[in-house]
Amino acid sequence: MKAEQLWASILQDAIQGKLVPQLESEPEVTQVGNGLKAVPYEIPKKWKWVTLSSIASLLNGRAYSKNELLDDAPGRTPVLRVGNFFTNGSWYYSDLKLDSNKYCDNGDLLFAWSASFGPKIWNGGKCIYHYHIWKVICSKSVDKEWLYFWLLAMSERLKSSSGRGSTMIHITKRETEQVPLALPPIEEQRRIVKRLYELKKLVEIYQREEKELVSIEATFPEKLRASILQDAIQGRLVPQLESEPKVDIIGEEPKSIPFNAPEKWKWVKFSNVASLLNGRAYSKSELLNKAPGRVPVLRVGNFFTNGSWYYSDLELEPNKYCDDNDLLFAWSASFGPKIWNGGRCIYHYHIWKVICSEYVDKEWLYFWLLSMAEKLKSTSGRGSTMIHITKKETEQIPLALPPLEEQRRIVKTIKSLFQYIGNIKSI
Repeated sequence: MKAEQLWASILQDAIQGKLVPQLESEPEVTQVGNGLKAVPYEIPKKWKWVTLSSIASLLNGRAYSKNELLDDAPGRTPVLRVGNFFTNGSWYYSDLKLDSNKYCDNGDLLFAWSASFGPKIWNGGKCIYHYHIWKVICSKSVDKEWLYFWLLAMSERLKSSSGRGSTMIHITKRETEQVPLALPPIEEQRRIVKRLYELKKLVEIYQREEKELVSIEATFPEKLRASILQDAIQGRLVPQLESEPKVDIIGEEPKSIPFNAPEKWKWVKFSNVASLLNGRAYSKSELLNKAPGRVPVLRVGNFFTNGSWYYSDLELEPNKYCDDNDLLFAWSASFGPKIWNGGRCIYHYHIWKVICSEYVDKEWLYFWLLSMAEKLKSTSGRGSTMIHITKKETEQIPLALPPLEEQRRIVKTIKSLFQYIGNIKSI
């Protein structure tokens, strides 16, 4: 059960006489008004059914014209509108001198009855309360804080059962005054209030824990994927097999290496295993609308989302086109690899096409680039308005290369684990 649902359930128990025990020492409630012919539910023996108007009065605030709502200035009084009631939004002020019943002060019980709904025991100092707020004046038979919690429990029900209007839903004073209310003895009301405050603290703790759990659940799949990728590129995801030969590749080894790789792996520079081909930059006049014979231009915006596309009618060298199963990498503004499956395109200058050598499996290199994307951005990123990484620096990045068959076993394991994580997330 969510914290919000738990609190609603506790409030419901409170107004139905299920939260605290009834005590023999407390007298029965004296009937006020005529009572009810038909009661909504059974209540404790000492409680009585009454209408809200028999135990409290609802005082309307004041409506304002635009020219009466002023900026702050000495001698002016804040005007408490519904927007200020629930949030600390911008305030208006008034220099009008009004009847005392149009002002509210700390400790007053108020109820917003239009657009937003709900009670509040006010603690924001002296204000003129707006017409869309009632000040609730309690009789001697009702505890103010008990009535606050009763109104809190009933707010959504009042809105759904008595709400009027379409653009700005409101409830009427006349109908609200006739709402039935199960009234406990005054001392029991106070015991209920005390217990509610105790439980409210526990619910708030539960709510904080709930938010933390939601946050963990939201970030856990991505963190787990990142951890799997880190193990994959460091040789901890699958076992090394005696039957697989050592990596045998010619090329200058990096001068410094980030970690110790398995015995059969070899440290190489990225340029030893793959080439980065630049796409083509475009002027505005060369980016056209869709038409027969024109080829889509794959920009970074289309790379990660399916936004609006531009097209080109230029005839370019073959290496400026990409097609399904090509390994691409976006290196400016947004970062990351993709094995393309969107059909034939001209890829933009801010995307590289990655050509793999015989020593590296394309999917393994995709996962390696995926694991390195954020690191490349943070360590090699250039620019302030649009961060990018350079081809020259990327080609020099050290890479721990497994035997080709191990690369394929790593890819298979990553895919299996990622699918499992996806299944967990969808439950």
